Amino acid sequence: MKDSFSGGVKQEKSGIRNEEYNVCRLGGYKFIKPLLAAKPAEESDLYADLKNDITELIRNYTYNGTLSAASVYLRDFEKGDWFSAFGLEKFNSGSILKVPVLITFLKMEEEKPGTLNKKITFERKINSGIKQSIVSKGIELGKTYTVKQLLEYMIVYSDNDANLLLNENMDSDTFLRLFSDLNLRQPERNGLVYAITARECSRFLEVLFNATYLTPENSEYAMELLTRAVFNDGIQKGIPDTNLLIAHKFGESGDNINRQLHETAVFYLKNKPYLLTIMTRGGNNVEIEKLSDVLKSVANLVYKKLSGIES
Repeated sequence: MKDSFSGGVKQEKSGIRNEEYNVCRLGGYKFIKPLLAAKPAEESDLYADLKNDITELIRNYTYNGTLSAASVYLRDFEKGDWFSAFGLEKFNSGSILKVPVLITFLKMEEEKPGTLNKKITFERKINSGIKQSIVSKGIELGKTYTVKQLLEYMIVYSDNDANLLLNENMDSDTFLRLFSDLNLRQPERNGLVYAITARECSRFLEVLFNATYLTPENSEYAMELLTRAVFNDGIQKGIPDTNLLIAHKFGESGDNINRQLHETAVFYLKNKPYLLTIMTRGGNNVEIEKLSDVLKSVANLVYKKLSGIES
């Protein structure tokens, strides 16, 4: 399977390591084409056994009614090796779309310093029609917050109120430009549903880890925020090493009949960085907790296999 990530200008192929590579470069300049990302076009044979095991795991969850669909994407940042299981499946991104909101505000800060210090008062509840079942800590009505504080609530606690308040104060052109630069379909300006594959979803953390879209300082800040995300019932729960550093963001969507739960994460195994994205759609009336178990099981399988590969 070839990766279709071609980026803002064009897709290139290089002869690095005698392999075809997909190279993504940023458009909009006259004399330069900044590099955003580069990785092999083909899946790596190194992870063939792991892909087969994950495929079987997903099929078992599908047969017993827990899942109606799922997809997994794994990338090794050191060599660029990757694989995708059920990679054509699309899911509603849910709160993972908060990551591009974070990137957008950091880009706004770069283009207009002082943006993060702007103060915004939470004067009224914004009815988005979205029901959030995984909640922890949120902003309070009547209080004033800086954009930087709102970003923390949005990423660390996945607070929808902070997200909606930020959306009202976000430069929509900068937001939409991010998707174009990453060769992703642009969301509707007022749309609540954004369908995406696991591989496409992974691009947000790819450009943060590579520090190719934001400055290294802002990329580092964004990743540090993601390491503090309080959701621990998915990938983090499936990794037995409690000292393992994980930068991650979950997303939930769907309805009471067919729930969806996803998570995208960068983790460091033996000082080697990997990106893992898992997206799931539950069977009829399957509780969100069972989808959390799927995330945990996939992550645990990945951890065990990678530990064996690297040992």
